[in-house]
Amino acid sequence: MGLIITLILAGLILISFEVVVPGGILGTLGFISYAAACFFAYETYGPMTAILLFIGTLLLTALLLILEFKWLPKTKPGAKLFLKSTSGGSSKAHAQQDTIIGKLGKTSTTLAPSGMVEIDGKLYEAFSMDGLLEKNISIQVVKCDNFRLVVKKSR
Repeated sequence: MGLIITLILAGLILISFEVVVPGGILGTLGFISYAAACFFAYETYGPMTAILLFIGTLLLTALLLILEFKWLPKTKPGAKLFLKSTSGGSSKAHAQQDTIIGKLGKTSTTLAPSGMVEIDGKLYEAFSMDGLLEKNISIQVVKCDNFRLVVKKSR
């Protein structure tokens, strides 16, 4: 009986740490611990005890997670672990509309083949189709590719 209780407590601790250290490994180990406790309960006390233990551990886990997500963020140490608001910004990909395609600018850094370019007084990350481009070379925007501009040397 002591082994079964120890496995259940270990599972609860591992799953509660999963909330703080996400990644899935601790939660998986916690559920493996539950499965081992159910196996030993089945071997020692029979199938009905194992089923009741399984249902009880699931309910206990649900209660633990509800407490962690409702109560923990309201505590001083827990407040540091959870986000309270979202950022209002957006990625540069949204700023790089199709309207920038065809515009002329200059390299702010060496593009080898990636670097920074200046277009209309704003800095953008860019990729050079022409390979290496030195600083202060005139460029033209060819297209927008994910989070950067694709540029070529303007002729």
